[in-house]
Amino acid sequence: MHISYHDLHQFSQGKLGRFRGFVIENHLHECALCRSRVGEVLKLASTTPQALAPAKPLPLPAPKDRRRETRIPTDDAAQLQVISPFSSNRIAVRITDVSKSGMQFRLEAALDPGSTVKIRLRGAIVFAEIRHCRQISATEHRAGLLLHEVISGNEIVRMAFSAD
Repeated sequence: MHISYHDLHQFSQGKLGRFRGFVIENHLHECALCRSRVGEVLKLASTTPQALAPAKPLPLPAPKDRRRETRIPTDDAAQLQVISPFSSNRIAVRITDVSKSGMQFRLEAALDPGSTVKIRLRGAIVFAEIRHCRQISATEHRAGLLLHEVISGNEIVRMAFSAD
């Protein structure tokens, strides 16, 4: 699904909320058609009265600097439990960044890629798959995971995140 010209215009003027802006920015990184539409919106705005012109140009990173998804840095504490293969142990982790389909965190022990985990955060529970775990020092590992389901309160916020 592509972004409407109206939303692109609102985005270029900084008139969308933070979440909607984040969604559009991620989509622009992945969709050549919508990136070309941004050019059309900016060209059209430059031919209209100054009051309708965009307040600022759209910030798009250079192609070589792009990742599949934008990562948002954080430093939040959480509790992780491996549920497949099952373990009753809870492991303290520090989440270092999140994206729309994944999360990266630091921990003291190694985890097996392919394991399914449950992570308790402030106000949410996340079910995910460990994609990688690397030792980065004698006492610290860094792991990345692919989100499967996020539950906030009694509501399922997002399910079946894609791996691509």
